[in-house]
Amino acid sequence: MNNDIINNEFSEKEVSFDFKKELGYYLFFWPWFLIFTLGFLFSAFFYLRYEERVYEANAQIQIKTDSDPTSFLMSQSNFFDYSRPSLQNEIAVTTSQHILTEVVKRINLQTKTYTFGSIVGSIKSNLLFENSLPIEVVFKEPKNNKILLFEVDDNILTINDGTLSYSLTQGQVLDLKDVYIEPKDSLFLENKDFKIIHSTINNAVAELRANLNVQAAAKQGEVINISYKGPNRDRNEYILNTLIQVLADDQVTDKQEISKVSISFIEERLEGLAESIDTISKNTIAFQMDNGIYDPTIQTNNAINKIVQSQEEVFSLEIQLEITKSLLKKLEASSNFDILPANIGIENFDINQLINSYNILVSQRNNLLISTTEQSPVVLQLSSQLLNDKMAVVSGLKNNIDGLELSLRRYNQMESKTKDRIAELPNKKNSLNTYMRSFKIVEELYVFLLQRKEEASISYISALPNLKILSYGVSRNSPISPKVQITYLVALLLGLFLPFGVLYLLQMLDTKINTRDDLEKGLQGISILGEVPFDENLKKSQNDIRGITAESTRVLRSSMSFLLKKETGNIITVTSTTKGEGKSFVSYNLAASYKALGKKVILVGADLRNPQIHNRLGIKRGSKGLSTFLADKNITDLDGLITKGSNSKQLDLLLSGAIPPNPSELLMRPRMKELLERLKEQ
Repeated sequence: MNNDIINNEFSEKEVSFDFKKELGYYLFFWPWFLIFTLGFLFSAFFYLRYEERVYEANAQIQIKTDSDPTSFLMSQSNFFDYSRPSLQNEIAVTTSQHILTEVVKRINLQTKTYTFGSIVGSIKSNLLFENSLPIEVVFKEPKNNKILLFEVDDNILTINDGTLSYSLTQGQVLDLKDVYIEPKDSLFLENKDFKIIHSTINNAVAELRANLNVQAAAKQGEVINISYKGPNRDRNEYILNTLIQVLADDQVTDKQEISKVSISFIEERLEGLAESIDTISKNTIAFQMDNGIYDPTIQTNNAINKIVQSQEEVFSLEIQLEITKSLLKKLEASSNFDILPANIGIENFDINQLINSYNILVSQRNNLLISTTEQSPVVLQLSSQLLNDKMAVVSGLKNNIDGLELSLRRYNQMESKTKDRIAELPNKKNSLNTYMRSFKIVEELYVFLLQRKEEASISYISALPNLKILSYGVSRNSPISPKVQITYLVALLLGLFLPFGVLYLLQMLDTKINTRDDLEKGLQGISILGEVPFDENLKKSQNDIRGITAESTRVLRSSMSFLLKKETGNIITVTSTTKGEGKSFVSYNLAASYKALGKKVILVGADLRNPQIHNRLGIKRGSKGLSTFLADKNITDLDGLITKGSNSKQLDLLLSGAIPPNPSELLMRPRMKELLERLKEQ
């Protein structure tokens, strides 16, 4: 139980933190804090003075979801589908090798021109851009890295490419195998140094990508924020604006590429369709010409109408034929001169005229017979004339019958042919319909493709990007790097905390006893008799009885007086963990202090490994001493080994003597105890 209480007390002592003591420890090293703080502040000052300023330009775009502006022309067609990709895809496209390479090529980011200040010894460089470039340089081998150094001195431009050097005056140009250089007149206005660095396109793209930041403004949205960091504000803004323009052009090119491919495909198809239309047209015309068909329906109707008309004509002809035959039969059967029927349907004008003439003569003859006889000359004359007319009528009727029969045969033949043509018309119509159907299909496809070609042409011309520029590249007036206030603050903190950290680490790793507190913590429960402070003027004040060392030794002596036996001789052992910790110093001063009180004191140098007491006294260490007595049992004359003081104020000494190979074994021998007992007696 008592042990637990003691342990708890020790734990509380170990845990307790003395802020004042710790603060005093660090304040003791205040010069280091001051030196480190000033050093870091000066370093920050020179860093800010010569470090390149980095500015940031920002732009903002919106990825629109609007479809193609000509989509109203294709409301019923799905030929061209302009669907918007995801925002992450757009960000990936923005930072792609294809887009960044195009940006590098447009504004020649492979070449960078630096100018150095006109102050002698200045190491700070400035990146020039666009109109501020005083030199026109064209690298003929863009795939190679190259560095050119330019120095203008007294209107002479010296160019150094690492291997060769060239000199130009105002108005001259340098045209080499791999580079063309044309300095502007403004280059010779003042003495300056320039450096032009040309890198490969892959390195330029990598640098552009490293300084470019593209991210979505929000997780759910259409806005993309684009920023670029660089030492030249105009250059940063121009890069962002060019990047936006390249993105827009790339989107337009993609859309136009679709339309272009479509137009090319449609034109090829139109050429083939045009040839097909010509071929079908020629084949249709040839078929119509070969078959005498132009419109089967009309031709069929016309043929049927002709058949009907032909049948009507045949019927009319048959009636006339029958009438004519009947009249001929009657006329041939009649022996008298009877009046013939007139206007009975015979459509022969000559026959009707002959019948009329015949009937008139018959009427005249009949009228004469009323008053005369048949033998009358007038009647005979009329009879003869009637006989001739009758012969003429018979002949006309026969001719008419032949004509009617011929007409009937022709009409019948015509009707037969017409019926045959009508019978062939369905097949010809089907063949013609096949030609017409093929022609119509090809023609409709041709017209359809013409419409699509026009739509594709409109889409090609009116193609717009899917992005809307919300903000062009805008740079901040103040640089984002280096930050002056933060740099000084960091320098100040480093100046304070670095030595603090070093001191704290040294304190944590320090296992030596440096202060009384360290001794009390390390040797708890053991009394501390005194302290001997460090004396910078120890050599001067070594013999000063009022000095720091003498006073502290007296304090130590006084504390020890309470522990020593007064009536007997006492042995005081001074030891340490290793050499150089003050054994000789403390033992000598303590012995001298007791000697000053009039005590009989002998100082024994028992450090057989690294004896130092003789050096403290400024005497020579002999070969005889403590090691001699301990090593040789035959030596009994102890006084012969002791160095006596020349007066009552000086100490008696027993030095270590020769350094033995086994000091620990000598000190552990019985003669060491014998030596101490004999010295106590004296």
